[in-house]
Parts: sequence; C-alpha cells; structure tokens
Amino acid sequence: MEIITLPQVLQRYELKYLIPWSYVEPITDFVLAYCQFDHFSSISKDRFYRVNGLYFDTRGNEFFEQRLWGKMSRFNMRARSYESGESPPYYLEIKHKKGQSISKYRATVGKDEWPNILIDPGYQFSAQDSSKEKQNKALYMRLAHVYAIEPKIFTQYKRRAFFVP
Repeated sequence: MEIITLPQVLQRYELKYLIPWSYVEPITDFVLAYCQFDHFSSISKDRFYRVNGLYFDTRGNEFFEQRLWGKMSRFNMRARSYESGESPPYYLEIKHKKGQSISKYRATVGKDEWPNILIDPGYQFSAQDSSKEKQNKALYMRLAHVYAIEPKIFTQYKRRAFFVP
C-alpha cells in the first residue's frame, strides 16, 4: 500500500471586514501596535497593493454551491497574481475551509508554466521545484482533473494586509 503524504500547508484564521474609508488609517495605527504589514504592503508607497484572482469551479458550480449553503468543510481553487499580473510569479491555490480554520495549499508557477500546467496532459514539473512545490502542484492538478474545473470569475481589488510576527 502506497503511503501518501500531504503537502505542507499554511494554516491560519482570517478576519475580513468592510469598513468605512475614514476608519482605515485609525485602524491601521491601532493594528500596527500588534502586527506588521505583510511583504507587499510594506513595499507599497500607500501600503495597498492589487490582488488579482481567477477563480475556478466545476461546470455545475459545485464549489460555489457548497459555500452558498454553508458547508462547514469545503474548498475553492484559484490562480492568483499581484499588481498588474502581467509577469510572474503566479500562484495556484487551494483554499480549504473547515469550520473557522483555513488551510491554503500554494504553488508558484512561472510564465512558461502558466497556463500549461492546467491544459497540457503531459506537463512535467521543473527540476528546480522543491518537493513542497511539486506536492502542491500535483495536488492542484489532481483536483483540477477530478473536478474538471473551468475559469468562472476574475476578481481584482486593493488590499492592505497585516500579520502577527
């Protein structure tokens, strides 16, 4: 029997709020006593950066339906880029939510890999990929194939993000 090891994963709790624009700076000042700007916010002049997301779903929108009906354990699949999105890196992400906990499997893909990783049945991993990258790419490709995902919606927004050091 083959033992399957799951790829390394980022686990976290997310808190997202819609707030009036006039609250942004006072909240930022308060939060900075406990947190730091994430990498992209720290290098941005106004501390905001653009996030681009291409969300995938099944033909019957199964991922969306699970979210709509409040299924406690569900996942979605997306491709993400930052700023203009015209140059790599690009990220393939599987976001698994179980209750209030979120696990994210993420793999970095270069310009030569995108979108071939999703459409080329003979796609081969790069020799330079770490074992974690290979595991996350393999998981993404497996789920993409099993669920026959297709692009559904493109989102773009500006974000200011923090983390607890």
